[in-house]
Amino acid sequence: LFCMWNTCLQDSFGGLHDDLMPRVWPHVNRVLFESSRLLAHCTEVACGGRVFDQEEPALRDAAERTRAAVAALTAKFRESKTALGIEGVSQEVLDEQNFLVHTCAFGRLAAELAEDLLAQKGSLRPLPAADYPASFFDRAVLADRAHLSFVVRGFITIILAILVGIFGNSKSMIKYDAGAAAFVALFLRKSVSAASVRNLQRLRGVIIGTVSGHVVYSMVGWCTWWGYFCTSISLFLWVGASLFQHHDLSRVGSGVAVGHSAAGASVGLLSAYFGSSGMMEQCTAEVYTVLDVLGRSYFTIINSLVAVFLCFGVDSLVAPETASQLAARAYGDVCLCISGALSGILDPRVLEVRLHSSECARRLRIAEAMGHQAEREPRYWRLPWRSALFTDAVQSAARLRMSLCGMECSVIEGNRFGAGKSEKVRRLTSLPSFAAVRRVVQEKMEHVEELLDAAISQETGEVMRALGNPQLKRNFIAEYMRAIQAFTIDANRLPEMTFDKTAGNSLENDVAAQASLILSCVASMVAEAQALQGSVMQRAL
Repeated sequence: LFCMWNTCLQDSFGGLHDDLMPRVWPHVNRVLFESSRLLAHCTEVACGGRVFDQEEPALRDAAERTRAAVAALTAKFRESKTALGIEGVSQEVLDEQNFLVHTCAFGRLAAELAEDLLAQKGSLRPLPAADYPASFFDRAVLADRAHLSFVVRGFITIILAILVGIFGNSKSMIKYDAGAAAFVALFLRKSVSAASVRNLQRLRGVIIGTVSGHVVYSMVGWCTWWGYFCTSISLFLWVGASLFQHHDLSRVGSGVAVGHSAAGASVGLLSAYFGSSGMMEQCTAEVYTVLDVLGRSYFTIINSLVAVFLCFGVDSLVAPETASQLAARAYGDVCLCISGALSGILDPRVLEVRLHSSECARRLRIAEAMGHQAEREPRYWRLPWRSALFTDAVQSAARLRMSLCGMECSVIEGNRFGAGKSEKVRRLTSLPSFAAVRRVVQEKMEHVEELLDAAISQETGEVMRALGNPQLKRNFIAEYMRAIQAFTIDANRLPEMTFDKTAGNSLENDVAAQASLILSCVASMVAEAQALQGSVMQRAL
């Protein structure tokens, strides 16, 4: 669906579009209507836990109607192509065929879901089991660079805090006090980005919680019924408001690995802890001033200050990379995933197609979270972080992922995951003229990746060397248009273009439609890369 949406954004419309789409639109609308209603029905059935006997006929009829709608759309499209004189692969209707193939795929997937539920009910075919980790102790995760860095930094910081507590000066710090080490344990976090800003915010939470808790205690901490009542109400409101702030801030980086998110003790959590500690002291009948009560909190504040400075010092000295460097590396991983997946689709020697959509999405979330942290890190003598450019790059990568996902799902043999790459797609990508198509898109992606990496990694005022790259003057879009023109001529000579005119009840089985889908998606990726290059030139200069 996202690939269809991205195709519509790239389409210029006009020409044959205005003649073709009105003919097939009623059938497109019917496929979308039947598929959406079938998916809603499947969801209701799944919520019930199984397919009941009374639900089976309606579910089977809905799946058959969806299949019939897809077949009707396919027949109408072939009839319209013949009437308009469109033969094989046509550059004028690449995006239209891309859109219609994905419409057919949407209907097929909805019908297959219903058929899988029915097959599971009849014990013909079990539903696939959910993925689960092979072991709780994964050596690859335990030996990860981020984990090892966290272990080393945490060990050094806690040992230093213990030594400070052992040899502390009794006039400013209590001797043999583990308070500083306890605060260090609260302040530790895997991600070292923006460490000073984060720790200062935590220190603010400690001080606000400590002062507020003891102020409330000095005012209402009496051993009377109204003292108990006021203390309970104050405790409830304080903890509720503090935890609300904690969970509201914790939404940043949701869905991202802990090492790349805002995980850890936040301002709200520390404020709730120390505020409630002050309010829950034993009631008294004596008159206390705020100064009398806060005098006992002096060492708590000192311990928190020591912990903040120790964490900041160790993170600054031991941290392997800054937040901006981590963000640039995370985005490089996204580009590597997209380039590798694209190369596997376009290379005829690659027989298996592994879906990269979820992996690209995961890496994108990490890159986006690291970009937010890079915005907050102190830059000191370095150039300001190019936040707007990095945001553009993340959004561009998300759109590239849409086109990539559409191609990966369409080149699989029989449209079943794990069946390998379609033989027809391998024939198309083996044509000599397709090598030029593959070369242009790969070189364009590599060029934009290098240019973007140079822009977001720049930390000094020197002129970027990437600006002198002669590839900036190269017109990749014109080269791509010439390449697909030559490929279209070769592809239309294949025997499959004639045999597949009436093959199957879905455009997913039509080799001309498949070739149009690949060319349309690759064109979208080239255009997206060109737009990202313009954004780099605009925001980096």
